[in-house]
Amino acid sequence: MNEKLLPLADYYGTTYGKNVKDKMKIMPTVEHGRVFDVPTIAESPVVYELRVQKEVHLFGNSDVFICEICNGAVEESLSDKNVPFIDRLKKAAPVLTCGENTYESIDGRYLGG
Repeated sequence: MNEKLLPLADYYGTTYGKNVKDKMKIMPTVEHGRVFDVPTIAESPVVYELRVQKEVHLFGNSDVFICEICNGAVEESLSDKNVPFIDRLKKAAPVLTCGENTYESIDGRYLGG
């Protein structure tokens, strides 16, 4: 997840489809996975196709999935070793969360919650 896609992920994750008839009106550009018959989001700078190896039920409705990465695709500019790693990381703009229903940027900016 990156900063650009956070509003979309938040919308899909918090909007109950039963109550919103046109939930799917907000759509990213969907492409087919290269390994599996799964949708991937073209706007994402990093895409992984995963195979679930194990599902661990923790407590309540909490589960952890242990997955094998079967394919990974990274935006070309993020692979340029001539650019310092930290600059590539900032460009990828990952969203950080610790399960506290808040989101922060890699440089500590509050992004919502």
